[in-house]
Amino acid sequence: MSPPPGWEDILDPGETLLWQGQPESGPAFRPKHPMQLVMGGFFTVFSIVWIRMALWMSDGMDGAFGGLIDIFPVFGLLFLGVGLYMAGGFVLWDMLRLSRTTYSLSDRRAFIATDLPVQGRRLRSWPLDEDTRLMLDDRTPGSVWFAWKTVAYRNRSSLDSVQTHDVPIGFERIREARRVYRMMRDITRGDGTELPG
Repeated sequence: MSPPPGWEDILDPGETLLWQGQPESGPAFRPKHPMQLVMGGFFTVFSIVWIRMALWMSDGMDGAFGGLIDIFPVFGLLFLGVGLYMAGGFVLWDMLRLSRTTYSLSDRRAFIATDLPVQGRRLRSWPLDEDTRLMLDDRTPGSVWFAWKTVAYRNRSSLDSVQTHDVPIGFERIREARRVYRMMRDITRGDGTELPG
């Protein structure tokens, strides 16, 4: 069986494409980290206070220090952007990211293709074998996680302490989550594969 158009140079000899899909549209208010909303609120309030105080201090000081004082309010915009993203802007980013994402499953690998602003077109793949750690998120729409990325961050109470947590990678917000999970489970167990139909 010949590969589908566009997959000739991607699939290995004998590799078969079993399933393709895209995430369901709509917002998903699921922060990546439990403290994300709290920190987002803190950054947002801090930046608003910073901008207001910097504007107040620079008022009436036109031309002071060669105009450098006028730059101080601008620094708050960076914190404001970070705060708004963490406090809920990630929902808009995830909607954009998922609207430009396509998932594919072969009898050997899982593929995630994206076409995002600035980043451009990317295709990543993960092998499916007995070491793959599968997890089904059975919400509607569901997700199938098959890889994990470790993210490190500094502990707020002790700056010399680094903590880590795992961020799942997989097929997010798909309609056929249970079916895709079963197919991937069969592949990782070597039980054969369920052909699409």
